[in-house]
Amino acid sequence: MAIATHHNDLILSYLNVTTAKYVAFVLAVVLVSLHGIKHIYEEPNTCQVLLDDGYHLSSKIWQPMGCMMHQYTIREGQYCMKDKHIMLIGDSRVRQLFFEFARHLSDKEVTEGKEHQNLSHNDKATGIKLDFIWMPETNRSVTEFYEQLLKSPELPHIIIHGSATWAIKFHNATPEAFEQYKKNLTQSSQAMNQVAEETTVFWTLQAPVEHDKLYEVRKMITNEQINLYNDAALEIFRGSSEVKFWKSIAKVGDIDDSTQDGIHLQEHLLEIDVQLLLNWYCNKNYKPHDGALYCCQTKEPITLLQIITFSTFIACLLGGIFLKIRKKYASLVKKPSHPSPPSEVTVITATPNGDQVQNGPISDVESAGVKKVEKPHGNGNRQPSPNTDYAEVLWALGKFGLIMIYFYMCDRSGFIPREQKVYTHLRFFLPVCYVTLLGLFFNTKTSQTVVLNRDQTEEWKGWMQLLILIYHFSGASGVLPIYMHIRILVAMYLFQTGYGHFCFFWSKGDYGIVRFCQVQFRLNWLVIVLCLVMNRPYQFYYFVPLVSFWFILVYVTMSVWPRVSAKSVTENSSGYAWMVFKFIALVSLIVTIAISEVFFYKIFDWWPIKEVFITGDGKLYEWWFRWQLDRFIVPFGMLFAFIYITLKKYKKLDDTKDESLWSGCGALSLTFLGLCMVTSYTVFACLCPSKPDCNQTHSYISVLPVLGFILIRNVPGKLRARYSTFFAWFGKISLELFIGQYHIWLASDTKGTLVLIPNYPEVNLIVTSFIFLCTAHEICTLTVQLQAFFVPKDLKELFKRLSVLICLITVLAFFHKGFSV
Repeated sequence: MAIATHHNDLILSYLNVTTAKYVAFVLAVVLVSLHGIKHIYEEPNTCQVLLDDGYHLSSKIWQPMGCMMHQYTIREGQYCMKDKHIMLIGDSRVRQLFFEFARHLSDKEVTEGKEHQNLSHNDKATGIKLDFIWMPETNRSVTEFYEQLLKSPELPHIIIHGSATWAIKFHNATPEAFEQYKKNLTQSSQAMNQVAEETTVFWTLQAPVEHDKLYEVRKMITNEQINLYNDAALEIFRGSSEVKFWKSIAKVGDIDDSTQDGIHLQEHLLEIDVQLLLNWYCNKNYKPHDGALYCCQTKEPITLLQIITFSTFIACLLGGIFLKIRKKYASLVKKPSHPSPPSEVTVITATPNGDQVQNGPISDVESAGVKKVEKPHGNGNRQPSPNTDYAEVLWALGKFGLIMIYFYMCDRSGFIPREQKVYTHLRFFLPVCYVTLLGLFFNTKTSQTVVLNRDQTEEWKGWMQLLILIYHFSGASGVLPIYMHIRILVAMYLFQTGYGHFCFFWSKGDYGIVRFCQVQFRLNWLVIVLCLVMNRPYQFYYFVPLVSFWFILVYVTMSVWPRVSAKSVTENSSGYAWMVFKFIALVSLIVTIAISEVFFYKIFDWWPIKEVFITGDGKLYEWWFRWQLDRFIVPFGMLFAFIYITLKKYKKLDDTKDESLWSGCGALSLTFLGLCMVTSYTVFACLCPSKPDCNQTHSYISVLPVLGFILIRNVPGKLRARYSTFFAWFGKISLELFIGQYHIWLASDTKGTLVLIPNYPEVNLIVTSFIFLCTAHEICTLTVQLQAFFVPKDLKELFKRLSVLICLITVLAFFHKGFSV
């Protein structure tokens, strides 16, 4: 029994975050290596993939194998096809495709013409010309038509040809008709190939029919006959043919309820066919401006700045390894004479919103999220040796560099597959139910009973972050009520920014540069490195600029004279009046900027501030939209903290026990009021007509659900005294989760999802999520470790390192303007 217990304890000792990270590291290396080897040996052509293979994610979303499609709008399609001539040749199925192209490439209404005749559609504004040639059978007329095309002064840019069903129907599916079809197509193939040498010619394979829906006169058209004719076409054009096979057009139609009458496809499937061709033709010539990597596109060229960044991290890794080996060798050669055990010290843990909290002595490294720091006994003035210091820093930078290489491989290398998002209610609400049940199950009593205590705010950030992850993964942004509730979660994050930093400045009165730099480093380190590694502007990771900006406003508001703090108001109560004046001044400034877009641009549209807030196209619109969306929630967080602290000071509120904040009816009334506030926002989110209307109103009413949640969560003492350890764990790394999802859980800058294990979506989700969580935790740990080095408490040393950092950023900003290799 004792041996069994020992083995169980031994196994359990390995079930921790550290072991999980080792497993995640091995999985990441193996999977990325396998995809890299496959890419080297197979060299997949993602243009050909569009024409060859894929599958339905839903009835309206088509997924090519291993890459993503861009959904071209009418404007984008017109821009790409400007002054282009597209010719479609064939039967009624091809005529359907002609009308769908016309609808997608024209602003004016397109009406379907008469059957069994040639059709034409010209858009004078864009110069796009569409022709349909009624040629339902493959016979001598096909050869003559292509011979005439060769003599024409200008060929169409794209020719799409397909036929078979008419021949099957007209000749009653006889074997003789099939043999004649092969003979005629073989004779026509030579002229078609000659045309294909000069322009792009597609032969479309035939989609299956739904035999039960066919009219009686079409019953001879069976899927066996269609497969026979498709195979014959493939055999004839295989080899040296210049004609391109469009196989995926047949697979798009191979789905239940795909047709209107058994043979003609539904409009949403025709839309997929049009998008396939637009992606094939346009992606390589016209790159969509959303930053994603789509089928038929080459990966972004690596820039000189990226090379310098990766080289620096690799040098740090090698330097860290060298110094660690040297240190190990030195310890073996020279053993210490009288080693003394290390003493426990206070560990300062940085939280994802940039706050720092003193946790006291700890022995569980995982509970702190950082490595335990050991303080040697003896002379307190003795500094650690330079080799030991720099060995740890270089090693941390090296590990951070390895993580950044993984980020790059997942989302910039071009050889790891990605998949488009598809929204269903089940895909969103089922994982929401899962994480809710887990969060409720793993709960415990907190040692703190105050309103919005540390455990509770970590829990709050945790469940919000999980909901945001599910929202992004499931592609729920198109569902307006869900979108608006996610907007409230972002507002709740910003509320915590105002509330948390106000409480710190009020209680500590610390407005020093060290504190400021600690918070900014904690918030921005990962994003700044990602900007260098992934070649993206700072505003791309919009949440960090948003939180950083609002922290600066809170800092300035609290630090400008007269400085008001808990100590100052004890000595002079006029500080309360000054604080109210500061609130009025802050809100007035916000309102002034919000109502005057001209004033906004005068503030932000000048170098170097503009360089921080512009998007990839050099515009400030995204920052204008993000800034004003939640412009009142941070001041509300500060005001809430001010009122709460004041009520506690004058003993109007007692939260030192796990009892309700107010007695009986008062507690019930406030809790009910909180429920009404949350419910009212939900009703608003379900009833508002459009995103612009919702967003405009959201700025003014976002305080209601935030305050409502606080009342529900904190007024009842029993709820306030417990928290979910499951959600709190995620809350400690919420910043890393929010930013990391862009590249190593989602893909193509959040436009799709990462596929490390193709064909097994459930297994892929588990593996990518596991690696993602372990990576986020390690980034958090390394950031805290690096913060201690880059933001030392000694002012002289801090200014030295800040000077070096500013010079480095200036040089990098210069290179960021763009040298590529």
